[in-house]
Amino acid sequence: MKEIIVIGGGPAGLMASITAAEGGGRVMILEKNSEAGRKILSTGNGRCNFTNRHMDACCYNTDDRKRMMAVIDAFGNEALIDFFRDLGVMTTERDGWCYPASLSAESIQLALISRAERLGVKIKGGKTVRGIRKKTNRFLVDTDGYSYESDAVILSTGGLASPGSGSSGDGFSFLSELGVGLIDPSPALVPLVTEDSFLKKASGVRVDAGLTLLIEGKEAGSSYGNLQITDFGISGIPVFQLSSKAVRALDQGKDVEIAVDLLPEIEESAIYEYMQMAAESLKETDMTWLLVSGFFPRKLAKALMGKSMTIGEWDGRPPRTRGIVLRIKGSKGFGSAQTTSGGVPFSELSCDLSIKGIPGLFVCGEIVDVDGICGGYNLQWAFSSGHAAGKGVL
Repeated sequence: MKEIIVIGGGPAGLMASITAAEGGGRVMILEKNSEAGRKILSTGNGRCNFTNRHMDACCYNTDDRKRMMAVIDAFGNEALIDFFRDLGVMTTERDGWCYPASLSAESIQLALISRAERLGVKIKGGKTVRGIRKKTNRFLVDTDGYSYESDAVILSTGGLASPGSGSSGDGFSFLSELGVGLIDPSPALVPLVTEDSFLKKASGVRVDAGLTLLIEGKEAGSSYGNLQITDFGISGIPVFQLSSKAVRALDQGKDVEIAVDLLPEIEESAIYEYMQMAAESLKETDMTWLLVSGFFPRKLAKALMGKSMTIGEWDGRPPRTRGIVLRIKGSKGFGSAQTTSGGVPFSELSCDLSIKGIPGLFVCGEIVDVDGICGGYNLQWAFSSGHAAGKGVL
């Protein structure tokens, strides 16, 4: 019976362990936290959006979309939904976003742990791995005070995002020491920091908006949703969807901007006509922001209208709501990121997610150079890649 050590008991590591154990392997998980699956509990705001009915390569950033999709297609969204149903976890959906029917991430965590334990997987919590060594055809995995030996190792330590969950980039260090080439990790699904802008005067406001990512002045992506204006810049799901490309471009020294459309569904002529009518009934007041208070919260309306003046002095021009260009100068970093961009490129991997030139060493999950947009795509990758590594290790 093949002895397998899985380093990291997150979603990818648990799925890899289950798959390998189902195939007859003797599996042990070494998990840094006291319990496995801890990071799952924070996904989807605690509701665990674990996959999406719409699965497409364009929903991911990676160095090789074709090979990435081959991994996902081998254990895709329907297979994952069926997998959890067989474990007693039913699914509910919202616009294709799939959650456990309980709307509790704990349902996913407990189902995975229970299945692994029933298969005989040994889960050792509180085990910080210090290094991986190759000994002839075996591996030695060093922890504080003890070395575990195995025929194969699956590395599923996660990336650098959400360090409070235990992610500290250990896996990248292990691989670098073994001579594996990496794409420098950067934060993804992360708020973005902008240069000074009048919009910062509306810090704390949330508003539906359309965003367009501009890299070196050329459109590189777009998104729509609830934008959060902050004192440092911008946040919210539409920002997260563009953040990976934005941060990677910044790392390459490129100019990055985001153009904001605050009223994408309303014609500018309609805004003008509304303000003209409002001006007639409000001409005795100096609160010019009232002219757009029908469209925006007070704080944003004031920021858009600029300095105070009487409505009688208003020049008749509507405020700029389209093409508000914000220059991006950074992100809020890994501490505020939901996942990691970069990591092990597919050029370093065989089709079964083993490291080329190091037989028996596999990787899966966030440590691979794959990051998805919001909507369950990152957990789908974690489970698909864990399944692939769990099969490949046998």
